[in-house]
Amino acid sequence: MKDMRFPLDIIWLANGRVVFLVENAEPPPPDMPDAKLKIFTPATKADEVLEVRAGTAEHLNIQMGDRAEVTFH
Repeated sequence: MKDMRFPLDIIWLANGRVVFLVENAEPPPPDMPDAKLKIFTPATKADEVLEVRAGTAEHLNIQMGDRAEVTFH
């Protein structure tokens, strides 16, 4: 999340299903050395990850096992 300035929800997917979720991941302070940055990793294997504005997972009621379909407009 280096250089992020707002919190994120991080949603990991495997085969189109939510397998892990971190809500409200806070950005690091601007002066945080790279070696001290927090690394977010899923508890299970994933093949995709979505990073969205914090609160999105709660607003959309995203749960483990939910099917995800991403479309762009």
